[in-house]
Amino acid sequence: MVEGLRRRRWRGRVGPGDGSALAEYRIWQVSTRSLFFLDTAGPVGGRCVFAVDVRHLVDSTSKREHEAGAGRSPAALYRDGLQVHRSNLPAAFPVPGGVIEVAASPFGLKRMRYVGDDGAEFALRPHPRSLEGLRERLGRRYPRASAVVGAAGFLAAFERASRLRYHWLIDSAAC
Repeated sequence: MVEGLRRRRWRGRVGPGDGSALAEYRIWQVSTRSLFFLDTAGPVGGRCVFAVDVRHLVDSTSKREHEAGAGRSPAALYRDGLQVHRSNLPAAFPVPGGVIEVAASPFGLKRMRYVGDDGAEFALRPHPRSLEGLRERLGRRYPRASAVVGAAGFLAAFERASRLRYHWLIDSAAC
């Protein structure tokens, strides 16, 4: 019941898209943009590709701007390369057979998943050149190295938190 209420609230943030084309992912956008894909069965047995584009450094649009379609929203849903929905985060984009849930934290994405009407959940496929795609490929090719990177990141975060250290550049997003 709580999940349904949360999903309904997130779905209320979603507005219509402007029909613009999905911009090509560039390698220099690795820290400012995330791009994920969902392949689904389309009408008449065809294939439909949904893409969720999240811009990390874009501020949320005001409600008035969002309803008027002005400005740039932090998240947008594309179907076969054309924008169909846009939203502030967190969001639940409606797709055939379920929703795509997107949520962000100050340090990146914390949720990017497809939730079917039957309750089945699975993660979307990241763009191969995005930060998430590069990390996934590292984990697939070199699982031990990926585990070491994950453990080192966890230990570094724990060490900073336990010693109450603060650096204006590293920790400014946490405030």
